[in-house]
Amino acid sequence: MGSAVITARAAATFDPVGRSVATARAFVRDTLQGWGYTDVVDDAVVLTSELVTNAVVHAGTAADVLCLRTEDGVRVEVSDHYPEREIPLQSSGLDFGSPDREGGRGLLLCAALASRWGVEYTPEHKHVWFQLDLPERPVGIRSAGPVLPTALLPVADERVRVAVVQIDGSGAIASWNDDAAFLFGYAADQVAGKQLTDFAAWPHTPGTSTGIADALRLSRWEGSYGIRGADGRVIPVYASHLRVRDTQGEPSTVCLLVRDHERAVLQTPVRAPVDSANDSRTADPFEVFIGSPAPDDLDGLLQRTVERARDMLDADAAFLLLATDDETELEVRATTGLPSARQRFARVPVEAGTNRYSSAR
Repeated sequence: MGSAVITARAAATFDPVGRSVATARAFVRDTLQGWGYTDVVDDAVVLTSELVTNAVVHAGTAADVLCLRTEDGVRVEVSDHYPEREIPLQSSGLDFGSPDREGGRGLLLCAALASRWGVEYTPEHKHVWFQLDLPERPVGIRSAGPVLPTALLPVADERVRVAVVQIDGSGAIASWNDDAAFLFGYAADQVAGKQLTDFAAWPHTPGTSTGIADALRLSRWEGSYGIRGADGRVIPVYASHLRVRDTQGEPSTVCLLVRDHERAVLQTPVRAPVDSANDSRTADPFEVFIGSPAPDDLDGLLQRTVERARDMLDADAAFLLLATDDETELEVRATTGLPSARQRFARVPVEAGTNRYSSAR
């Protein structure tokens, strides 16, 4: 680790059975998300999956997984108890990236995804480790709009007030800032501990669409509703909700609210023309699935696809078939979690479907 200071660690041991690969993925995912390192979770899970597969499937021993957190990133070590089984390296003249190598793909992925990686041998263990550095977040522009004439700018009061209301896991109001008190007429001590539903005038019909309790549990929500003020009037507001968790792991929802006619202050800019029949402001499902940045080559994209599919389904293995140019056969183009990668590029007749995939070995 060099001079890096370790701020937290988590370790677990997994039995030499195929199911342990999925359990190890979940362990690393949960650990890194608990540390707030969501930027590197996907790559860490992919690498851990391959390295644990090498240990429990190919080496046939238990796998020890150790996660070490630093201020700059995370280091993950995967150890097996078969040090005599050496790992092929490029310097040995073997192509560890070949689809026919049983233990090489994990190292190829380490070389492609990790900031640093290595292999260490002791008389009792073999450690394969990788380091993932957190991405830099330089100050810069994420989005920008054109310069507009003053007459075309959205209208707001001379002083824009943004109510910040935090709702705890039970739906009760945990914090209420000064702007919330000004907009709605309640002091913080008047609303503390009360349910937001006591004050919200939700526009949706119960049982037919998302209710306020459901909206507060979503990771993000944005839209309009009303807040009943101290004088009994309903004040239309535009709200942006974000679900967070504190350092102890307790969830809450942060609600930012402005007067509805000032919605431009919070409203997410539309990135593309909105189809009246289908609001296109939602994220591209494929972009969410594949992760960003996406690989810029087809083989990398296909491999990332099967990795994400296996992880999302909590499966032990996954493979992807593509039709050949004449559409008479299906070709195996990407695999993950299988005992060997030798099936890649094998073919089966289209009419055989996937039920006879094992015959393509």
